[in-house]
Amino acid sequence: MGNRIELGRIAGITIYLDMFFVLVLVISSSSYFTSGSTQVMSAGLVVIAGIFASILLHELGHAADELD
Repeated sequence: MGNRIELGRIAGITIYLDMFFVLVLVISSSSYFTSGSTQVMSAGLVVIAGIFASILLHELGHAADELD
């Protein structure tokens, strides 16, 4: 598929980054990066990292459940 990028593997589970996810992150966080304030931009990076980490952990939970 051309709409995702393989990031690596965690415990034998391949991790992909879907371009739709990137699009949603860019649209939802654009206000952080157009504000002109480095403090707000830093907060935007933390928000993006938090969203990415929470979705990754959620999906890894589904994958681990399928391994049982």
